[in-house]
Amino acid sequence: MKLFHDSINFSEYINNRKDFYSKLESFEVTEEMVSPQFRIDQQLIKSVSENFRDEISRRRENQKFNNTENRLLKEKFLGLYPHYEPIFEHKQAAIYNFTIVNATTELRKKILTTFIEAKKSGSGWWSQADINRSIIETDSLYIGKVQGALQNRFLQHLGLGHDYTTALKIERWLSSLPELELHFSYIMIKPQWIPHLTDIENVIWKHNTPLIGKKTSVI
Repeated sequence: MKLFHDSINFSEYINNRKDFYSKLESFEVTEEMVSPQFRIDQQLIKSVSENFRDEISRRRENQKFNNTENRLLKEKFLGLYPHYEPIFEHKQAAIYNFTIVNATTELRKKILTTFIEAKKSGSGWWSQADINRSIIETDSLYIGKVQGALQNRFLQHLGLGHDYTTALKIERWLSSLPELELHFSYIMIKPQWIPHLTDIENVIWKHNTPLIGKKTSVI
């Protein structure tokens, strides 16, 4: 039996993919799907660094948290910053975005330079970054997706997650940019669209071209 043969027919596969992607034509982002914006600035990061000093130290030492410790960390965060509660209450899929407030070419370059230096000197896994992206006219810092538990990804990006989880680790570098303010928001995705979650993320990524993160596979 030959593994490869000239008579292999891809028609069925192609037609199935056409049917799969044709469903995306009916998807649209409405105002009701978009969350409020949640501010991330110097004041928050300084507070997080001070109030979670022990937890951050343990994360950097690659210590694992058990379920009780993770639950207590989240409860502590909400107790200190209750206005982030909608993020913690959202249990379904989402596409999320960190936006740069008042983005300029100079600020984008500062962000990338600062992030890359922190990445070089820090431990763990970090999101991808390329200094050449600083010329892109965008106010998006990073776009990502989750199938559930948005709160976990939010905390990881802040710098409160496991050190070997790929993330922005904002706590480690935003304090070096006093002029920087970020907004976090997300699009709520209904369960029927989960099979298309990556496709939706790719299209939104290409439309916004964020400063940091792996480039989309959409051509």
